[in-house]
Amino acid sequence: MTISPDYARAVAARVRAYYQTAEDDALARIIVALGRGLDLPDWQARKALDLTTVLRVIDEGLARLDDAAPELITRAVAEAYQAGTGAAWGEVRAAGALPIGGRRASRAVDVLAEDTVRALSGMRPRIIRAVSDVYQQVTADTAGQVLTGGQSRREAAYTAVREYARQGVRPFVDSSGRRWETGAYAEMATRTTAGQAAIAGHTDQLEVLGQDLVIVSTSPESCDLCGPWEGKVLSISGRSRGKASDGVRIAGTIASARSAGLQHPNCTHTVGLYLPGRTKPHTTTRDPEAYKVRQQQRAKERGIRQSKRDVLIAEETLGKDSPAAKAARVKLRGQQASFKAWREDHGRKDLAYRTSLTAR
Repeated sequence: MTISPDYARAVAARVRAYYQTAEDDALARIIVALGRGLDLPDWQARKALDLTTVLRVIDEGLARLDDAAPELITRAVAEAYQAGTGAAWGEVRAAGALPIGGRRASRAVDVLAEDTVRALSGMRPRIIRAVSDVYQQVTADTAGQVLTGGQSRREAAYTAVREYARQGVRPFVDSSGRRWETGAYAEMATRTTAGQAAIAGHTDQLEVLGQDLVIVSTSPESCDLCGPWEGKVLSISGRSRGKASDGVRIAGTIASARSAGLQHPNCTHTVGLYLPGRTKPHTTTRDPEAYKVRQQQRAKERGIRQSKRDVLIAEETLGKDSPAAKAARVKLRGQQASFKAWREDHGRKDLAYRTSLTAR
């Protein structure tokens, strides 16, 4: 039995739903608050007064999220580590190798959980700042358009809110400079951490049981970073070098492979026990088109979520019976039908939580 970095998909989806709902709720509150009283002459002054209330309500929701997330993440990481140790025992026994050690815990796994909880908890003030900035910018842009006579206040509010909603609340910037939406980052961080914990439990236990070699699985959806490592034999500790006793080249260590891109966030590769002369080599199944299809699905999912936001924005600023709201609903239904047909054509799962604005 192998252990995959993708082990925690279900748990990560649940964490994403929590944070994604918080982000969607924040944007919805901005839209509703800005749409209220658009026809009143003192609209801009009223919006300035409303901001404190909007931020307080959003912060209360994020506080509840911060209270719930640590237990969920810590439990997921612990369960992943235990699953990894169990998989190692199963592999060694199935191979008929004699176990020579016992279980051991890893402080590094606790650190993984703590780092993830800290990163996600740290998004709360960032989200509040981002919401405040968007709210104030939309108010100013709307007032400015009205003063120049370019648009009515409702039209200006619709244009401004739609523009900023398309950017989303993206409070986290990773080391490569990529800006993440809240839910997507929470899912990625949880999946990656739990996956690393599962692999740590697996390799820790293999090493204790007297095994030092693993082989990297194949994955049709691999990317250019991890694809070159498919079927490679790696050393857990770094003590095994050169060639194994069956002449197979040891490509490096797990640590060096990770540094080169293997098991990056959202990677689907696994590692399994390698016994020289007994483990069959893997034949690569890499399919560049499959990776492109996965990226296409995510782009389509983001598009549907944005269209749902467009419907809400048009309804709150221009009215449910406005031409823009009707057009937004027609566009959304068309996208949903097209996406359903595309998934069926490509054999892709319907990950409904990725397109829901009310997932929980």
